[in-house]
Amino acid sequence: MLIYFAFVIIGIHYVTDSLLDNFTGKDLDVRYDMASERVQKWFKPIIFCTLCMSSFWGVVLQATANTPFVFVTNLFAIAGIIRLIESLLNYLNGRH
Repeated sequence: MLIYFAFVIIGIHYVTDSLLDNFTGKDLDVRYDMASERVQKWFKPIIFCTLCMSSFWGVVLQATANTPFVFVTNLFAIAGIIRLIESLLNYLNGRH
């Protein structure tokens, strides 16, 4: 279950970053730099920092483990797995 949660968290971060970049032209790093200190403090563990997200989303995912919400988390887990495979392939092809 722990690995599943890790893939979901990576997927949430990747999907959010991609959506922001596609619709606003600014990725999460730019948004974080533009945000006020208060927004940075509150949203860093929710969306800005992949490692920090484990504390917030781990609790949310554990609380919703046996609910219909699992279908949505499966989509994010798939996105996380795809992101890791894409990163691995880019590394193996020499495109860091």
